[in-house]
Amino acid sequence: MDNPFTMMSGESEMSKSTENVYQESNLSYSDIANKLLKDKLLLTALELHSELIETGREIPRLKEYFSNPGNFELQSVRQEFIPIPRSSSQVTLDSLDMTRFSEDGERGVDERLAVLEFELRKAKETINALRARLTVATECDTPTTDNGLGIKSIHCEPIKPHEQRALNFLLNEYLLMHGYKLTSITFADENEDQDFEDWDDVGLNIPKPAELLQLYRDAMRQGGYLTETKTEISTQTEDVLSDYDSGEINIMMTENQELKDRIFQLETEKSELLAKIERFNQPVTPVTTHFAMSNTAVEQPQCEENNRLTTAETGSVHSGTPEHFEIVPSETSRRDSESEEKVGGEGEGTGVGDDASSLNETEWMRVTDSETGSEHVSSAVISGLERLEPAGAESTSSPLDILGNSSNLKRPLPVVFQKEVLAKCFVNTSKVMETPFLQEILLEGISQEKLVHILAVSLPRIIPNIILNKRDEAVPLIISTIHLNANPVEREGLIQLLFNLKKRPHEEERRIILTGMVGLARVTAAHVVEGELLPQCWEQMSHRYVERRLLVAEACSALAPYVSSALRNSLLLSMLQQLLVEDREETVRLSCAKSLTLVIALIADVDKYSQCEELVLIALQDNSANVVQATIQMLLPVLAKWAFDLQRLQSHLLTKILYLIKTYLQKEEKSNSNDSPLRNKPALDIRTSWIINALRSLLPYLLMSVATVQDVTTRIDSSLPLAESRSGFADLCRSLTNPAVFYDGEYKVGAIMSAFDSAITTIDWPELNWISEFMIPELLNDLEQVRIDQEEILFSFISLFKALNAGFGRFCAKQKVKILFMDRLQILESSLTNIGNEFPTCSIIPVFLLAVEAPYQDEAEEVGNTLRKFLFALSLSNAPIDSIHFSVRELSKCQSLYETLMSSLWEGVVHPRHVVRHATANLFLYVIPNVGESITTNRIVPALITLASDPQLAVRTATIPVFGALIENSTNKEVLDKTYFQLQSFLSDPAARDDHATVLQLVTTLGRIVSTCDSWFREEVILPHLAAMAAYTMQLTNQTRRIDLGTTLVEAFSASVYCSLSKNTITTVLLPGLGYLENLCSQTLPSHHGSVLIMIQEAESRSDINKPIERSSSGMSLAQATSNVGQGVEDMKQKMTKIFQTPLSRPTNLPNLQSIFRKK
Repeated sequence: MDNPFTMMSGESEMSKSTENVYQESNLSYSDIANKLLKDKLLLTALELHSELIETGREIPRLKEYFSNPGNFELQSVRQEFIPIPRSSSQVTLDSLDMTRFSEDGERGVDERLAVLEFELRKAKETINALRARLTVATECDTPTTDNGLGIKSIHCEPIKPHEQRALNFLLNEYLLMHGYKLTSITFADENEDQDFEDWDDVGLNIPKPAELLQLYRDAMRQGGYLTETKTEISTQTEDVLSDYDSGEINIMMTENQELKDRIFQLETEKSELLAKIERFNQPVTPVTTHFAMSNTAVEQPQCEENNRLTTAETGSVHSGTPEHFEIVPSETSRRDSESEEKVGGEGEGTGVGDDASSLNETEWMRVTDSETGSEHVSSAVISGLERLEPAGAESTSSPLDILGNSSNLKRPLPVVFQKEVLAKCFVNTSKVMETPFLQEILLEGISQEKLVHILAVSLPRIIPNIILNKRDEAVPLIISTIHLNANPVEREGLIQLLFNLKKRPHEEERRIILTGMVGLARVTAAHVVEGELLPQCWEQMSHRYVERRLLVAEACSALAPYVSSALRNSLLLSMLQQLLVEDREETVRLSCAKSLTLVIALIADVDKYSQCEELVLIALQDNSANVVQATIQMLLPVLAKWAFDLQRLQSHLLTKILYLIKTYLQKEEKSNSNDSPLRNKPALDIRTSWIINALRSLLPYLLMSVATVQDVTTRIDSSLPLAESRSGFADLCRSLTNPAVFYDGEYKVGAIMSAFDSAITTIDWPELNWISEFMIPELLNDLEQVRIDQEEILFSFISLFKALNAGFGRFCAKQKVKILFMDRLQILESSLTNIGNEFPTCSIIPVFLLAVEAPYQDEAEEVGNTLRKFLFALSLSNAPIDSIHFSVRELSKCQSLYETLMSSLWEGVVHPRHVVRHATANLFLYVIPNVGESITTNRIVPALITLASDPQLAVRTATIPVFGALIENSTNKEVLDKTYFQLQSFLSDPAARDDHATVLQLVTTLGRIVSTCDSWFREEVILPHLAAMAAYTMQLTNQTRRIDLGTTLVEAFSASVYCSLSKNTITTVLLPGLGYLENLCSQTLPSHHGSVLIMIQEAESRSDINKPIERSSSGMSLAQATSNVGQGVEDMKQKMTKIFQTPLSRPTNLPNLQSIFRKK
């Protein structure tokens, strides 16, 4: 180690230059430094030291001083006296701090700050030095693990602090990464002195090691405690020798000397053999050995001598004739020989060790005699294989013969001695039969055919022993073996193995298997795919696991482009048909629909169109929404394209879909007439709507089939105006249904549509007449069978006609579609005057209003006229007006029709017939939730006030639920005040109290608004009237009215009991009302008695009243009361769900706390 006080050469030169500069004054920086340090001018010395370092002229004296932390330790000097600080005085000037705001004070602060910064820097350097020393000590502390002694000593040593901190850090990291967050938090709390977010806190100057799991895996792979530790010779010098290794070194030195002697002996033999090679110049004659034949003894001594010469030769014996061969050592064996020569310390010699090692290190090439077909190997192979008998060789010679025939024995051995030696140490490998292929390899060699055969037989045995999540890695090997194997039986087994690779392959595993199938189909002959692969797919169709059947469905799609058209039209189509019709799993049918899409797209046989059409209609009637959706999006457009090309779209596909719609609607009508279970009706409605939506999705194909006829295309001209905008039709023209995608004719789509808009106004042609003469009349006939409550079907018809009008243009909508609708509406209107016991369905009215007239803004007046006409007609004929309710509700969602709608309703308000006014009042109930506050305040409230003062009680009663809807939907205080006043007027009207229908409507409305109205209205109006109604119901003698009113009161009280109420109201109003209701239910409504008891308990708990529930006079037992609790709890749950789902969206919904203390 260099002396730290000796200057380097650069420093000496710098000091010389410094002395030259100050030669005149004879004063050096060292003298200045000594002076500063002596006078304790440390800060000045520090500044001098820093500047000298920056200029490269460091002084050893300053470096030594400032690098020693001991020079800066604080030394406490004991003072002999205790200083008494002077107290500040307000009189004398000597007590003033004159330097408080002076520059000297600031300078002192800066000096202290600089000293502290320097001390901090030195402390950090000290810490870094200690960390480095700890790291070095840790790295050098490598325990010896030979013979397990080192491991024991390691286990006995206590854990070191830095080891504990490192393990704690890795353990905490492991807990966080694997989801043990709570355990990690607890572990961190127990080690508060360690920062688990910073590896540097451990104290080692090494990068953070791998995570704990990786360290564990590395340790297991190394297997230090399971397997013998193996190290390369080239790395042995890097280990630190210990006392325990000294004995091993002595043994190795002895073995090294023996190896050197052996090398010398081999070199001598080499020289002798080279001399013999010079004497023998004739070619080597063929030798028959036990490697090629059945262990036949070597009979020719001359051949033995030649074989031995060939083995000892360093080069290759080249010959121009095929019966000769050459020994070619591989590059690996050469490198191994060179490395052994380097380690052994000898620079010459080609082999070290015995014959067995030379056999392992040399690759031999066998050459077949082109004339005799015999195979020749060198004597070295013969001698080696005579000692190491090939596995499975059918040897008839004894071990003694093998040893006796060996030509490399240098000394004769007695026969008895040979027998004894062989009996004790000879390993007979000829009896090993567990590896039959090893015998074939040794006897016949390795060829491509033999390798493929071995793989075909071995893979079915090997793959079951591979872990499941790694079996997919064997797919390339299986596919390659199938491709190269010429044996059909073995190929069949391998294909079965491919399908059975996983019992239940998930999606990614199926993708891997399918990728292998596609690769096989690309490179293998067609007869293998069609005759062996597809039959295996057929066998898997009935497999019990869904994943296997999914694999078959997906394989049909993957293999479709690679099989012949005949097989695609027959086998693939049949497989997909069976899966689509018979499989119960939705996922299989969904995959089948996707595969069928590709197969149909590739089929060119026109005779198969009918079968494909039938399959598409089957998929369209599937019970699964996903299968039907996939059919509408993919399968149906592909079939429509084929029908479009064959000109069968209208005559075949669309006609069958129209018939299918009619069939389903007839099923609906039949189920209604037979009173079938209600649970089947929604399913039929949804499936019928799916088919109507399928017809709607084909409108782009229908439009192009009508527009691409010759009558239209001949009109195409550049002078034609642009085609009409079809914005409402754009959502259908996507992907496979986009005309720009599926149509590739002579003209562009835009030019065709321009010609179509021009031609439709002047001429007719058969394709267009089919729509107006067959399609639309059939749809209108179907529409007459639809009820208004079948909203799914009704919405599908509205979407269908709206898209039809948008696609075919405004002229077609007005001159063809609207005329057909008007004819049907006239028939409907005339039938209302000649009705019998049944009223006709009026589903055509909302479809006409919403799909034919409402989409066009200039038809707003027509919308109002049609609405008024049928409102008056249906009301005057006492027919159901649910079709008007549906129409008004949907029209109120269109802001552009607000004025038209309000004008039509106002005419109903002022109509002279009270039935029309009654029907109009009900319509406001469907308008209020959809219109804004302005329409409500200015148009609806005045109309309701007018109807509320109607002389007919039925009209006034019809406005009660509408006023309730105002309370629920309006936030206008003026509207709410008017509504509260009007409801109080109804409650105080004697005529309303005497009418049973009005009372029922009042109770129902009060129960609906009790949770949303103001608190004062709830406590002062609603609850007192509900309690009075309960007492009134007890006095009714009509049993039917008692039941109706009692049921309505139970629902109203169930909504009231959980509202915000004052204790006074609960005690004086709610509990007495519930008492009346409990008596009523015990006598008339036993099914609701349990619910009422629960409500009473809830009210008593809120009012702090502890008293038992009074029994009713009916004498109902507790068991009878609790028997209905379950039903009551369910009813209460539904009511409470409705209450808590109502948002408090306005201030009027909040409880009026001031009204709680209002004097009653």
